[in-house]
Amino acid sequence: MAKEISLSIDGRTATVAEGTTILQAAETVGIEIPRLCYFAGLPPSGSCRLCLVELEGQGRLAVACTQRVKDGMAVHTRSERVDEARSFVLELIWSTHPGDCTTCEKSGACDLQKYTYDYDVDKHRYPLHVPDGFPTAYDDPLIERDLSLCILCGRCIRACREQSQGILDFMQRGMATAVTTSLDKPLVDSGCDFCGGCVAVCPVGCLVERNRKLRGREWELESSATRCGFCSLGCDLIVDSAHGQIVRTRPGEDGYLCVRGKFGWDYLASDNRLDAPLVRSGGALEETTWEEALARAAKGLADTGSVAGIVGPNVTNEAVKAFGDLVTGSLNGETVALSSGGSSTGVLATFGSLKALADLADLERAKKILAVGPALAEGYPRARLAIKRAVGRGAKLIVIDPGDSELTALATLHLKPPAGSEADVLSAIGKALIMGDLHNADAVEQIRGGADAAARISEQEVPATGIGPGQITEAAKLFAEGKGVLMAAGVPCVAIRRGAALLLLTGRVKGSLLLPYAAANPWSGVLLGADAGLSGIEAKGLVVLGADPAATGSMPSASFLVVQDLFLTETARKADVVLPLRGIAEEEGTVIGAGGKLINVSAAAPSDLPATWQVLADLATAAGKPLPYASLRDVRTAVKDAIASLEGELQFPSLSGAGDPGELRPYGRFELPEPSWVARSQIRGGGVAPGVQGRAEEVAA
Repeated sequence: MAKEISLSIDGRTATVAEGTTILQAAETVGIEIPRLCYFAGLPPSGSCRLCLVELEGQGRLAVACTQRVKDGMAVHTRSERVDEARSFVLELIWSTHPGDCTTCEKSGACDLQKYTYDYDVDKHRYPLHVPDGFPTAYDDPLIERDLSLCILCGRCIRACREQSQGILDFMQRGMATAVTTSLDKPLVDSGCDFCGGCVAVCPVGCLVERNRKLRGREWELESSATRCGFCSLGCDLIVDSAHGQIVRTRPGEDGYLCVRGKFGWDYLASDNRLDAPLVRSGGALEETTWEEALARAAKGLADTGSVAGIVGPNVTNEAVKAFGDLVTGSLNGETVALSSGGSSTGVLATFGSLKALADLADLERAKKILAVGPALAEGYPRARLAIKRAVGRGAKLIVIDPGDSELTALATLHLKPPAGSEADVLSAIGKALIMGDLHNADAVEQIRGGADAAARISEQEVPATGIGPGQITEAAKLFAEGKGVLMAAGVPCVAIRRGAALLLLTGRVKGSLLLPYAAANPWSGVLLGADAGLSGIEAKGLVVLGADPAATGSMPSASFLVVQDLFLTETARKADVVLPLRGIAEEEGTVIGAGGKLINVSAAAPSDLPATWQVLADLATAAGKPLPYASLRDVRTAVKDAIASLEGELQFPSLSGAGDPGELRPYGRFELPEPSWVARSQIRGGGVAPGVQGRAEEVAA
């Protein structure tokens, strides 16, 4: 534990850990020291000199964001010398900064504007001189850069190095200094993944979202905190709305959003969204009332005598629970399938507990990380950041990826097997753990059937993977000890099961398996039961919620089809009844994150549509068998009970059958089409999953 130090700040006593800066110490006693270059979470640079403070007994003013505290130190954050120095700094900034705050998008939230007001600075003390060659960059699809407004604080540079690709830096010298990319290329040509981190930390109006301009001043925006729904990692999200529409999104407490979380919400305001129910009449879909649509859906499904359901991942737990109860209860259906993620109980049963699932905090704290799957960093940028931080703290990273990716550049060891053979590589590592006596024998003995399974693993013949025995042994040694996390995505379920067995061999259970998915709620299978697989979808009536199986050629035959979705998808065009769907950002409810925890989501964007669970409950009522839910609270209670029941039903961990593909459930065979924003913004590389660019061009065409 760090030694504690006491000091005086403006007469207040602060007791903080050794190594704390004066600026941080001041915040503990409620004193805010002005800053422009400093941003919490980024390395301090001390470049703007606005945080100068006076120390008793010293002639020079000290830089509060870099100066470490000392025992007995006496600090004055406001004095005649300090105020004069800060005013001088601000006046110099205004000598090169255009002052047209009336048309600046950051007006009302600009730090320079705020401090100018606080210190009653004369903006015109020095003649304005804006260096030539600082045009506004309009050539990037998502971010606008007006370098004439840049105050050279360097926040964006440090944010880009910390969170993204490190493409920004100071260029030129003297009055010609600018923050830009190498050779002043557009962001889109410089490897930018458009996470928006630079925009989030910019204290002035230099960097703004292009689609945010002229859609509301800062004081007109209403903010709501929620969670991002574009993948199961559930990043904190702040949504700013004006006039009933999302204007922008910002990172929440976590401080990070990827390109999808930052810029992927425009589909909610699309003119192509469904806003009224449709029923088929004379071969065409026509608008109707909710009452008529629900009545037609209930009767049409009842007349078929056999009903199945397909539910997509981008809905809340409450919608999933209501959907399952509707299909199997009110409609007497026998099958409910997941369009992505599949039933997760098979993987969970390997550990016997939801506590086996890891979250981003576990990943950042890990000493050993085994990343299995193609281009994980590109598909899950927030996980990449966690791994980057872990490696920066000394973690060893083993990557099993047939190709080269961002993670391979960070890897201690990169294994490149042929695509599809990842499971065999994991089996080989497991065998090396046992043969090299690197496994946790005591832990294996406590696992049901563990000793026998370990013996079988040591005797099994592992198919050739193209990976040399030396690398397999090295991987086993690297991963054998210390807090370890296995992260896997984009690989068959058999690989995940063998990875789970590998973790059990090392004695790791709690917080050891991270399964990120492109779906918002991939673990929703736990709410539908262990039999909610994808097999046996044979029914005359079909209900599809938030999925588009027709787009992937996986559409089951049905004589009567009901679809609830945001858009008129390929599946919806075939439907007899189409019901509008809320986006996940418009819903109140919960999702199950990658760490197996219930995550609350709030209605960050307004919607005139009824909640999804309510529509499903109304359909059940129209079918003559109402669901036992009178409110959202009732559905939430049912969700929690279902998860608690699953936890109780999971068996004690077992290694038996861990390598048998016959016991494994398939993962998703249905996929939602790529969001329209991908096609419009034409993003290259980093922030989007592999293959998205090609799909974007197809959609755009």
